[in-house]
Amino acid sequence: MNIYRTLLILMLFSAPALAYQFPTEIIEKFDDKRIVAFVNESHFTDAKHWNPLEEAPPLTVAGAIVALKQHYLADHKSLGNLMIKEIEIRQTPLHKGLWHYIIKAQDNGKNFFSFVLMNGMVIPAIVEPESYK
Repeated sequence: MNIYRTLLILMLFSAPALAYQFPTEIIEKFDDKRIVAFVNESHFTDAKHWNPLEEAPPLTVAGAIVALKQHYLADHKSLGNLMIKEIEIRQTPLHKGLWHYIIKAQDNGKNFFSFVLMNGMVIPAIVEPESYK
């Protein structure tokens, strides 16, 4: 009887840990660098599918830039010296039909990268450090 009580308590406390979903890691080669972003699967649930041969993208380049500016303004008081340097659109690995923009921006001479999903969600990316030889 005591073992059943212990098992019940163990199941009650371990259920939230089992329900946790680890984010999906997206690794892209961009601008001769490997950049990494961690995206929660829930961000893909309302992302719009796109077939480039049949229709225009659900989020335009201008829309992706607006989303990046809003995300940037949430952390900074103004756009300051923000400049967009490069933009690419790519299919999201492991998610057929889902695409994202990779945006390289610069602020005060410092580059940073962001992924923008087709639903306007901005995901900051990090540059993977180069391995030492």
